[in-house]
Order: sequence, then structure tokens, then C-alpha cells
Amino acid sequence: MRPSALVLNIAVLIAAPPAAVAGDPLRLIPDESGIVVVCPNLDDLQQHVRSLGKALDVDDLADWQVSEMFDDIDLFDSTTGLDQNGALLIAISPDFQPLVICGLKEPDAWKAAVKARGDSGVLELRASGGDHYACIRDGFVAVAADEELIEAVLSTKGVLAERVRAQAEKFRSKRSVYVYIELPALRVAIGQGIELLLGFMQAGMQMAASGPDAEAGLQFWRYVFNLLRDIVAESESYAAALRLGEEGVQFEERVVFRKDGKFAAYLGRLKPAEAPLLRGLHDTGPLAVVGAEWTIDGKCDSALSSFMREMLSAESMRKRVGEKFDEAVRMMCDLYNHMSGYSSSFEMTADHRLRIQGYYYSADPAETFARLKRCFEISPELMAAQSAAVSCKVQTGVETVAGRECLRYDVEFATDDEAVRRVLETFYGSKMRIYVCQTDLGVYEVMADPESARAALTAALTKEAKPLAASPRVTEALARHTPRPQLIFMADAVRITDFGLKIAGKLGIPAPAIKWPDAPQPYVSYAGYLEPAAYRGELVIPIQPLQTIRKAIKSIEKPGAEKY
Repeated sequence: MRPSALVLNIAVLIAAPPAAVAGDPLRLIPDESGIVVVCPNLDDLQQHVRSLGKALDVDDLADWQVSEMFDDIDLFDSTTGLDQNGALLIAISPDFQPLVICGLKEPDAWKAAVKARGDSGVLELRASGGDHYACIRDGFVAVAADEELIEAVLSTKGVLAERVRAQAEKFRSKRSVYVYIELPALRVAIGQGIELLLGFMQAGMQMAASGPDAEAGLQFWRYVFNLLRDIVAESESYAAALRLGEEGVQFEERVVFRKDGKFAAYLGRLKPAEAPLLRGLHDTGPLAVVGAEWTIDGKCDSALSSFMREMLSAESMRKRVGEKFDEAVRMMCDLYNHMSGYSSSFEMTADHRLRIQGYYYSADPAETFARLKRCFEISPELMAAQSAAVSCKVQTGVETVAGRECLRYDVEFATDDEAVRRVLETFYGSKMRIYVCQTDLGVYEVMADPESARAALTAALTKEAKPLAASPRVTEALARHTPRPQLIFMADAVRITDFGLKIAGKLGIPAPAIKWPDAPQPYVSYAGYLEPAAYRGELVIPIQPLQTIRKAIKSIEKPGAEKY
């Protein structure tokens, strides 16, 4: 299926560094705008979109021209006299009315083409039947279907423009397109969207499944949407920048919180960890890895403990645990508050199953291990249900591995949903095993089928494998980001795609057999940074995995079929 022109134009409104332009188009932004999209240089945009298209062998991108985007902007009755090589801005009002701002090379030619009426102030464009209005200022023209938006351009004080500029300057490097959202102006609309989406999701999940496991799933999404509500309520702005090119895709985002809110208070008490993320993990060629670590000054629920408190509040979970529920929740939250962070490695085993191993980091490993052991003693089903998200039967035991006492938990999935059971057994086998043991870093945990779990545990305790942090792919990925993130996520997009296809085949879903290259692919990586009263994230998608997946898609296209 060929992408629509609208989708392509939205996708390509993003790339390369800006060049200087005559005048400042930001000066035309109405102070009441809710969303501002800025492309400082359309020439660079076209060049970088084309270079990405050529690198991926996607004709629609390789041949893309800025003029196609202008043709799709309904507010432009004519492009005569417009500067299609300079800057382009789109400002959207809180009621989602667009205003387009573009450079103007030949004002008289443009006025004649659109049959503009008026010599100054608001111009009525007769070419549209009088439905469009415009004004010219500082070498730019602003066009809108709402006359009040043009009047807002003429009366703007530049307050919002300064906020947009201030956030744009905080990006690591200038991008060809960036977006600024004034969240207070859109709070009502976003809140309505969240409620609508949650309603649809709840209805869909209730139709697809029922019982305690379905309730646990709903509880997760309630937590996510409640968190979104809180973020929107306490956020002042959201800014994002995107760049495309022959090197791949780079994305950066930043959320600024209200200084008197709970998020700013939490961030103000945060202390970055000194130790490197991902320490202790071994280079097993993982599908993905994640690590996060920081400490909080004083007593305060950690992000993990707050999440678990909400997740465990489902009535089905209370019934499952019984009379020890309150103690279990308290112990679990105490456990997470005792940790400084965690790391996890997601791996595909030789028989194409999933293995997850990692560390709970702690300055007091013995105390953290004792707390975790106590949580399992109170309710092993509760601990196992965190990982599997379904009802479980658990058998406990103790093993000595490499001279270290390790807790062992054999988990059988007790869900009544046959489809869910089949998926879980495809990932882990008929029985999942969890090993937990104390280490000098904190607590180590692995979850997989029994054989794979024990092999990983042995390797971790004997340190047979090379450290993941020393892997060239990891060091290369980290070098692409600002140093010392508090959160890092890396994914092998090609192997994850391969794993997904193999799982689909096991489930009886038709999946193509693809020969993937043997050479390791660079990681797709995301780094998160917790700042005073703000959060910033950086995403990097190298071109190599995109090219590999694109070639795989082309290899299975049928002759004569419409190209993707």
C-alpha cells in the first residue's frame, strides 16, 4: 500500500540544521497559540528527506519536493511569490484552527495571485472566495481561515515566541523542524482525549477477556492514564525536535513541569547515581537492554514503588493474596524504595524463547535481598504475578549455584484464558523459573525456562561472559547521547523483528522466513535525563537497522504488488 500524500508530508516535515533567514518568523506567532511547528529552512528539509529516502531505497521520499507540501496546504490559494526555500511555521490555536507563516519573496506578485484586498493590516484573499485572510510582516506572510488569528498576529507581544525560542535553544543541536506545545492552553482538549482513549481501551479489553487477569490489565492502563492526567495537569510545555538524514533518525523531547507541583518536587530531591548504568550485565547479544538509576534525598516513594502500589490495588490481586495482602504491598513498596535502580537484559534463547535477567541495584545488597526474600515468603504468587501479569502457581526452593545460595521459584501459569496461556508458554515454555540471589551490586534475578535460567545464573555468578558495558555496540550507542543519562534503553531492531516472526510462527500465525545478516546491527537507543522541574529524552535510530528491515520487506514483496 502506498502511503498517502498527507502522511508523507507530515512524516517529512522534519530534518537537517537550519540556515539563516531574513527576519524572524517567530515574531508572527500569536501569543494565544497552543501548538507551534517550526521549519527554519525548507531547502535543508528537502535535501535531508531525499537523502533518507535514497538510503532506504524509498522512491516517494527520495524524489520528494517541498512544492508537494505547499500543494497540500489548503490555505495557500497560490504559491506565486512565496519563498519555498526559507522558513515555514504552523501555529495552531487552542480550538485547533491553523495559521501558516511563510517567507514572501515577491509581495506584489503574491497579492495579485491571491486577489488580496487591502493595503495594510488584515488582507482579504478573494481567490478563496473571501474565506482566507492574511497579513504581511517582517518579510513573511501569515494566512488563516479565521480573521481573528490574523488580528492576533498583528497584536502579538512575542511572549509565546520567546518561550518557543528558549526551549528550542535547549536542544543539543538545531533541527530543521521542531514542535512546541503550550500545554495549559490545550489542557481541556488533551484531558478529553485521554478520557475517550481510556474508554475505548477499557471497552475493548472487557470484550476480549474477563476475570482477574483482565482486571489486572485494566489496572495497568488506569495507572498509565492517571499518570498522563497528572503530567498534563502539572506541565507547562512540551517541546520536540526531529531530524532525518542519511545517518538515520534523531529525536529529542523536553517536558517542563510547574515548579509548585509534585513532579518538580520529586525531581528537586533527585540525586544522579555515580555508578555506570548496565553494570553487571553480560554481553549475551540481547534483543534489548534497559537501565535506570537515581537516588532520592529523604523519604519519598520511588517511581517503581508508586507504580507497584497502584498495580497491586486491583481487587482481584487482593483476593488472590488474601489476608496477607496489606503486608505484601507494604513490603513490596519498601523493597523498591530500598533500591537505587535496576537493569534488565531481554534475550532470545537457542530454542527461540524469552529470557530476562538483570539487577536491582542497592547500596545494601544484604538488606535488599532479605526484603525481596520476605516478599516471596509472604506471597510468592504476588511476586510471580508481577512478571507474568496473570494468575500463577508457585513452588519455592533453594539451590546452591557457584557457591552462592539462590532462591528458586517454579511458576506455572494458572490463567483460564487458553490464548493467553499459549502465548506465555510460547515465550517461556510450560514452566517458568525465577532465580534470585544476592550479589555485590544488589540483587540478581533471572526469569526463563528452567534450563536457560540456570545457565544464565551460573554465567552471572562465575562472570564467564564479557561485560555488556564494554560491548562496542553499547559504547557506540552511548557515545551518540549526552553523557550520564538516568535512563537508557537500547534495542536490536533487526533481532527483535526476527524474534517476533519466530514467535508468530510458533503460534501458527503465517510469517515469512527471512535470512538476516550475521553482522550485529547498531542499537536503536533512547536516553532519559531528569532535570530540575523538567524531563528530557533523546532517541537515535541509526540508518543500518532501517536499511536491513527495508531490504527484508523488499525481499518478500510479490512481483507486481504495490510497493511499500
